[in-house]
Amino acid sequence: MNFKLLTVLLFVFVFFGCKNNNVNSENTLIMEIEGMRYETQQVTTKVVRLGTLFSVDITATFPDRKDKIYIKIYSLSQQGAGSYNLGGLEQNQIAYAQDGNLNGTSALKTDISCIASQGNFVQITNFDDQYLNGNFSATICRNGTSKDIKNGQLIRLYVPF
Repeated sequence: MNFKLLTVLLFVFVFFGCKNNNVNSENTLIMEIEGMRYETQQVTTKVVRLGTLFSVDITATFPDRKDKIYIKIYSLSQQGAGSYNLGGLEQNQIAYAQDGNLNGTSALKTDISCIASQGNFVQITNFDDQYLNGNFSATICRNGTSKDIKNGQLIRLYVPF
């Protein structure tokens, strides 16, 4: 009888002891819009380094919604880690579409006409040619409608060769 109990306890210990409780946070984009948290691992990242050109394209889709976000950095003056202002130049921007159509009439983006309540920027904190980490914040708008994106995080975004 004690042997069966010991066997069951051993099985439970091994089963739960081997269970991986770590949350996989690779290739994750997190942000808040109007107090609602968005998180996805459906992120594609493309980086181009050619001479002085540094270009980053990040597209994230949120599977529980139709929402999509696109972040674009285009720089001829700096590469890799650093802060990139958004909205002043057409090349540096964030676009967001609740219906998933980033080119549609309902898509919001950083623009000179947006009044940024917390700043429009993407901060790349680490880039090692394979993974990109950083954070972002922006006010996005279109036709008098604006939304604030807060607490944006880029967590180990995979950059394919």
